[in-house]
Amino acid sequence: MKKGFVLSLLGACIAFSSQAGAAALPAVVTFTDNGKVCDVTQYGAEGHRLQIALNADSFQRAIDNCAAAGGGTVLVPEGNYLVNPLFLKSNVRLNLAKNATIVASTEEAAYRATEQTKYAEAENGWLPFISVADAKNVTITGEGTIDGQGAVWWERWRANICATGKKGGTDRPRLIYITRSSNVLVDGVTLTHSPSFHVVMRYAHDVNVNNTKILSPWHAPNTDAIDPIDSQNIRITNNFIDCNDDHIAIKTEKPD
Repeated sequence: MKKGFVLSLLGACIAFSSQAGAAALPAVVTFTDNGKVCDVTQYGAEGHRLQIALNADSFQRAIDNCAAAGGGTVLVPEGNYLVNPLFLKSNVRLNLAKNATIVASTEEAAYRATEQTKYAEAENGWLPFISVADAKNVTITGEGTIDGQGAVWWERWRANICATGKKGGTDRPRLIYITRSSNVLVDGVTLTHSPSFHVVMRYAHDVNVNNTKILSPWHAPNTDAIDPIDSQNIRITNNFIDCNDDHIAIKTEKPD
């Protein structure tokens, strides 16, 4: 597979109509900003802790407060922020400033669902790092980076193969998981080192992934870039993808 592959794919995973014989081009997703800004540092997040102290509570409170106010922008200023899984909600934009990096923790227990977070669990039994579940009008934008710290998970995968003699699957968290949601935009950010697949849409519609960089090293197992699964009206444009596995894998598990 070529490295540094620049991809522009319009209308991937479109729902086709057997009667009409053709599908409409997916619309460009837009986000209406109501002007409210929830800066994560105002909720206690600290981006200069050498990725030691967790900022998960601060981030989630900013997200929840923005959503409770009817929506707005959760701003992540420049810095490095170590965070447990996050749950985005309707009418919220997560905006990463230039030189802002959200770093996923590698604590396995944090990626197991509780009764409150079960709704966001992925199909493989893990919570993703960033969930968009049962939501609409959600965006992830900016010039910053979302780093899944996948190397820790890849080594666990290799150790399991050595111990069992069986090839491992993708029994690891996804980076961004969009399920049962609509009008979602991922734009401009860099996504890197996912434990497994980087962006997954499942039972979603009207999702745009535009102008991102999706990167993982050649030895990273099962690090697909973008996987639409049983989804409709997906628009994938102007992305730079350099990863070990599928750049885009369009999948279906059930008939419409």
